[in-house]
Amino acid sequence: MSITLRQLEIFVAVAETQQVTKASERLFLTQSAVSMALNELQNQLGGPLFDRRGRTLLINDRGRYLLPFAKEILCQINNIETLMTEKKDKVVGALKIVASSTVGNYVLPYLIGAFKQMHPSVAIDMEVCNTRHAEELIVGGSMDLGFVEGEVSNDQISTIPWLQDELMVIASPASEMAAQETFRVPEDLERCEWVMREKGSGTAQIFKKKLGRHVTGLKVVMELGHTEAIKKAVESNAGVACLSKLAVCREVEQGWLAGLPVEGIDMKRTLQIIQYKKKASTNLMEEFINFCALLNLPLLALEASGPAGQILPAAGGLTELRSFCKQRLLQNALLCFDMLSISGRNYNDFKMATVRPEPVEGCFSVCFFARSSTERNLKWRGTPTPEG
Repeated sequence: MSITLRQLEIFVAVAETQQVTKASERLFLTQSAVSMALNELQNQLGGPLFDRRGRTLLINDRGRYLLPFAKEILCQINNIETLMTEKKDKVVGALKIVASSTVGNYVLPYLIGAFKQMHPSVAIDMEVCNTRHAEELIVGGSMDLGFVEGEVSNDQISTIPWLQDELMVIASPASEMAAQETFRVPEDLERCEWVMREKGSGTAQIFKKKLGRHVTGLKVVMELGHTEAIKKAVESNAGVACLSKLAVCREVEQGWLAGLPVEGIDMKRTLQIIQYKKKASTNLMEEFINFCALLNLPLLALEASGPAGQILPAAGGLTELRSFCKQRLLQNALLCFDMLSISGRNYNDFKMATVRPEPVEGCFSVCFFARSSTERNLKWRGTPTPEG
């Protein structure tokens, strides 16, 4: 008996798609080739691995026993190919990322854009879903890295604490709740109608856990599968909701929503980077993780010159930079500058900035990326200062 890697790959594809047609499309093979390989594998193993229901193939007990072994073998083969063919000190390839709603919609697009400017030859694909589905995709091997806001329960996944976030209650400006400065638990909790994310959402999971024994006071009138839909529902006064500050900062600043900190309960949480424990890390994966870690750096007091040696007004710039930073990504070190204009110089022609450690210990550099390829980037240098 000689089982081939191709047979195992086809078996896994059929198990996950439940159809020969879909498996053949995934693997770019003909349906007859998939059927033949699957039949050969079943003959070699002495019995069927699936039960047929019309056009659907449902994995049986023998198939369920084989499936984790097949995935493990294919994962290890992929690790060998990746590590043996990768060029050292080169950041190339394609990265597949899965992110839960808040991170995928409001944080990672900025990071991916800046990373692509530094590594133009890299391809990055991102899928946005809830935390539970993100775990499944990471364990299943279809995604390289995950960025989630909920708790991770699968022991096959390793987690890296990443970015600090905070939940806040939002209400329509036309509601009675908008007149309050804070949201009180349990008094306000019991008299509000709630618009919540769907089951499996990390934000909903964390919010309910932090409420503790008060969670029974939640009167849920609507469950929606997207953060933007929740914000629109709240804006129309359909109820109140609890979402990440990262997701609602713009609407609160513009007055479209009222933001209320929760009184007496610590609503802070840590966003996480997740990875399948048995998956080998490539140069690209490690570089992107390190790049994302820049968001945890404190802001800098900067003293440096521009491209022509002109001294820039760091004091005025730092104040506005710090204010923008707190509003957008809570003391981040990589910003989107689409809405930022630092006093003393016109920075409308810059769209983002990155912060990187310098070879000299304790020193950092900030590079502002120009919108146009014909314009020069601008670099500042400085040392860390205490937060405040």
